[in-house]
Order: sequence, then structure tokens, then C-alpha cells
Amino acid sequence: MKSRLHTRQITFRQLEIFKTVADLGSVTQAAARLHLGQPTVSTQLAKLEEALGLALFERSGRQIVLTDAGQDVRQSIRRIFDGLDDLEACLDQRMGLR
Repeated sequence: MKSRLHTRQITFRQLEIFKTVADLGSVTQAAARLHLGQPTVSTQLAKLEEALGLALFERSGRQIVLTDAGQDVRQSIRRIFDGLDDLEACLDQRMGLR
């Protein structure tokens, strides 16, 4: 039976952390932007990679580069977050906020 992604222990916060690290190319910079400690960011990335069963980054010293799987995850997360932004705008419009 095929494993379902939504049944894995993945949080939106982990996805947000991943996206920020991927966008900035730095765990330290992402931690600062998200007002989190660097160890917290690293731990959440490790938990996300464990849940997905794939390495999302290649690490070499302080440099961090997306793997092919990381690129796929990044593209999907962008679509998810864009969809949530669209939903928020739609609901705001219904409530007369825009």
C-alpha cells in the first residue's frame, strides 16, 4: 500500500522553516528571520527530513545546498503557501476586509 504524505508527522511550521532556509541558503539567517534559535531550526529540518525519508539539503561546513528532493519539496511548498495566501485573500474579501 502506498504511503500517504499527509499521514506523516509534518507540521506547517517545519515547512515554513524549510522554505526560509531554502530561500536564504542559511540556517543561521533563517533562524534570525524566524526569531528562533539555530538549534531549533536544525532540529526541525532533521525532523522533516526524517518524516519524508529523504535528505533535503547537502551540507558542507557552513554551506547548505538543496538536493533534488529538496528542490521538489521547495516547489510544492511554494504552491501550498501561495494557495493559503489566495485563501486568506478570498476570506478577507468575503469579510469585507479588502
